[in-house]
Amino acid sequence: MARIRITYRDETRTPDEVRLGAFSQIAAKRRYGLEAMKTEDPEPLLFGVFVELEGPAMAKDPDKFDDWLFAVDGFELTELDAPELDAEVPTSAGTSSEPSPASPPTSE
Repeated sequence: MARIRITYRDETRTPDEVRLGAFSQIAAKRRYGLEAMKTEDPEPLLFGVFVELEGPAMAKDPDKFDDWLFAVDGFELTELDAPELDAEVPTSAGTSSEPSPASPPTSE
């Protein structure tokens, strides 16, 4: 999951650091499509933040998102959780053309 720090144009409003939950990520994917989440376009990410902060009821009205977005001065991705991969990844069984040691001999 991502953590995003939002700063606002109105300096009296405190910055928010948001961790996108499952619901907000799925809401953004439903609205913008799965491929949109893989691009560098910040709108799906910011929509996820909006859903996380304002809730799903507000997300139903596109004007509410635009109002919130107008108040945003900037954002920064502060953390992106990614699964750590081991250097050695076991291969799946059956990918080799060699018979396994436990396989019975085949007659041709």
